[in-house]
Formats: sequence, C-alpha cells, structure tokens
Amino acid sequence: MNQQLPRGKYLAIRLVFWFISVFIAAIPALYEFRDWTQLTNGESFSDLLFVVVPVCALALSTTIDYLCVGFPNFTANEFFNSLCSLVLNSIGLIAALIGFVSIENGPMSPKSIAVYSIVIGISVVAGLVTECVVTWNHHGFRPRVPALSLEPPPPAAVATATG
Repeated sequence: MNQQLPRGKYLAIRLVFWFISVFIAAIPALYEFRDWTQLTNGESFSDLLFVVVPVCALALSTTIDYLCVGFPNFTANEFFNSLCSLVLNSIGLIAALIGFVSIENGPMSPKSIAVYSIVIGISVVAGLVTECVVTWNHHGFRPRVPALSLEPPPPAAVATATG
C-alpha cells in the first residue's frame, strides 16, 4: 500500500515548518526590539543575521536529501535546480558566518546595513524558493525511484544477474 499526501498538502506542511523555524530564529532580534535605530546596533543586527542560518541549513538539508534519494534518475532541470540551491544556500551560510565574525558592537554604517540586509533578503528568498521547488520535485520524484528492500532478491533474479 503506497499512500502519499497530495503534493500541495505536503508542500504546505513543509512551508509551515519552514516559517516556524524562521520565526523562532528571529525571536532574539525581535525580543528586545524597540525601534529601527536600535537594530542598527551591531549586536542587535547580528541577532537578525542569525535568521540566515536555519533558512540555509533547512534548504541544504532538503536539497542533499533530494540528491541522495535519486541521483542517477534526475532530469537535467532537476539536477541544475539542486546545484543552484546548494551554491546559493552555501553562499548564504558563508556570508552569515562572515557577518557574525565581522560585525562589531556599536552603530553600523549605512553601507554595512545595506550589504547585510541584502544578504539576509537573498538568503531567505533562496531558502524559501529551494524549499518550495525541491519539496515539489522530491514529492513527484518518489514514485520514479525504485523502492529499497531489505530482503534479499529471489534466487531466480540472482541467477539471471550472475548469468
């Protein structure tokens, strides 16, 4: 019996969990939020930059799972989408790491705020798009992948394979 949720419901469940994780990651930045000028303080901004970590980590996890499930059976488009996801989300994680290390306490320059805001925006959008596209493809891909069995093959199949 091979029952699955419909694609739309599966995607909706994954997106609910994605939004919950982003909200939880944003709590430290929003917890003591008073006004936008406070957010330009380096310590508060690094809390906001932390949102990138779970977004990119979830996207990388989803993509790597997708790649491991059916690597030899991908179409060129599915494989290209996966590679783009790996690159974009890896860059997002690296940029977040650089941001954590380089942001100092105290007021930030408008240029720094703009650069890190762009990094946060691109990473969140790339993570959301990755979650949607890879989840959609992954759910549709499962029926094409042969099921793994822990039981040994029947003797007739072994005899014809060794032939």
